[in-house]
Amino acid sequence: MLRLSDKDEQDVTYFHKLHPHAEAKGFGRLFRSPTLFEDVAKSLLLRFCPWKTSLDRAKAICDVQLKKVRMSKRKRANIGDFPSPRELASFREEELKKFGYRAGDLIKLAKQVVDGKIKFDSADEGYYSKLKINGAGPFTTNTIMMCIGHYHNIPIDTETLRHMKEFHGLNMRKRKKGPISVETKAKIQEFYKIYHPFESLAY
Repeated sequence: MLRLSDKDEQDVTYFHKLHPHAEAKGFGRLFRSPTLFEDVAKSLLLRFCPWKTSLDRAKAICDVQLKKVRMSKRKRANIGDFPSPRELASFREEELKKFGYRAGDLIKLAKQVVDGKIKFDSADEGYYSKLKINGAGPFTTNTIMMCIGHYHNIPIDTETLRHMKEFHGLNMRKRKKGPISVETKAKIQEFYKIYHPFESLAY
């Protein structure tokens, strides 16, 4: 979905002043899921795997949800939607066994939302910066920030490293094992600093 609000219009106008090439190319907006919960859940699916794999996992969750809908409503449906927090909270870990350790994290997140322990209806940056989500690191936190309209911290993963090399000729080496180093993340942030506070949009 494409979010359109007065703030988004103001942000895009300001961003285009900082980045005329973006205006000429017609970019400066973000597509996102219908709900912030879905964006966060998909960010958890993206951990330590290629983008294509995360898409396959998201589809697999939709397929599980489709089976549940068919069983409960006793009618055929052709497409499964991504489950709501309440729907995902009803899943058993065995139903998501192909997701490994991610299954427990996803179900726990859904239950926390249902119980009101986590709220995704706020646009307060401070709330999300302190939010503790099991299995979520800086990438997920920065993705949340980006989805609610705070673009200054780039959600950095291995795809970011590929992008920096392919489009900017910068070889940001990654450790053979473990997360991307703090130094590498700092270099990427510094590269896009001229577009502050819209680093993520520029990226």
